[in-house]
Amino acid sequence: MMKKTYLKFIAWFGAFCVLSVILFVCACSGPAAAPPPPIELPAPAVLKFVSYQGLQVDLTLIGGTPSVFKTVVSGKTVVDPATISGADMLDLIEYGPYFFNTFIDNFFAYAINGIQELNIPINELNARCKEDVTFSISSGFLAGQQNVALDFSPFDYNKNGSLADENCSGNTGVFPVCVRLWLGGAPFIAGIFDVAPVYSTDPIIPNTLGKGRFKIYVPEMENTEFLTAYGYEQPDGVVQKDIEYFFQLNPLGGFMTEDIIFTLWNGHSALSQVGPNDTAFKSIRFSTQISDFGGIVLPFGDLGMDYIGQLVQGVDLWGGAVNLSADIFISAEIPDGKIEIIPTCAVASTGVVVDSTLCNEVGGDHVNILPATPPPFIAPLQDSDVALPDGFVGSSPPPNLPACDIYR
Repeated sequence: MMKKTYLKFIAWFGAFCVLSVILFVCACSGPAAAPPPPIELPAPAVLKFVSYQGLQVDLTLIGGTPSVFKTVVSGKTVVDPATISGADMLDLIEYGPYFFNTFIDNFFAYAINGIQELNIPINELNARCKEDVTFSISSGFLAGQQNVALDFSPFDYNKNGSLADENCSGNTGVFPVCVRLWLGGAPFIAGIFDVAPVYSTDPIIPNTLGKGRFKIYVPEMENTEFLTAYGYEQPDGVVQKDIEYFFQLNPLGGFMTEDIIFTLWNGHSALSQVGPNDTAFKSIRFSTQISDFGGIVLPFGDLGMDYIGQLVQGVDLWGGAVNLSADIFISAEIPDGKIEIIPTCAVASTGVVVDSTLCNEVGGDHVNILPATPPPFIAPLQDSDVALPDGFVGSSPPPNLPACDIYR
């Protein structure tokens, strides 16, 4: 089922790119601060990986299944939003969450669904261990019994030749906590819990994701090598999430089927939410590149898309921008094959373009949801973003591991 849905998406993506346009993204970073000292954790009693559901933001206000974008943009390097129909702009608005949900539902969820079922004891003596764990039948890739081996000793997650940035304690009782996880003796996850998540049944104590960053390696998933990295931050009870994903799909042999062919698919996306869901400011950003994409009927060549969509929940407005590059667009009028839609304000439910000033002060907090000009697009994925720590691929768990006492 996963493969069928995925191929349908790729076919749609190709058709979209033949006639289409794209959206803006922002990735902001400042100078690296010195790592804080390890923090002792008073509670909770267990350490848990975040579920894939926890790594999402509700985007139903701009959700939907877009159709093929119909506006012909040949000969225009910059497209005036006023010339785009509401239906076509609505396709663009919906494309952001559609792209993200397709990735989450068909790849990311399949790879990690069930990992949140692990309850790892928090103990300063817990440095490495193993356990046979039976995951629920709904856990996709992990379903059934798996031998889980865990090593919490420090390692070079950033691959910069130093352990100072990670600053890991070497056990599960003091944070940050480094973790490497093997399934059935094969390397699967390498990551860091920077801030402890909180899982509480007490309504006074809010659950939080904490803060973490992880890389996952699935060497063969539906004829595809799948690498993904993700980071998230929700360190306290304030309703604020920042989530970032990287992924790389490398079809074995350069194709998914005889009809759908590409040699590499890279993606980088980010989600954020500030405030309670009903009134929150939300944004979705992504950059994606597909190399040598094509098929028996239409060879498209290389494709690239950048998107940003911003909104305030409960207000029927969307602010965003789009960029598209495709070999198929190269012509005398478009020598580099690049097309852009400038920052635009539109009605979220219909796609009708409205005066940009309506997006300047939205909601009770008067948030500006219109992207800046030029849009600060999110950086394309680099191989280093998904590169696993040195020595992890092909490795085996440490020998003679004690039992973890992991429970579900």
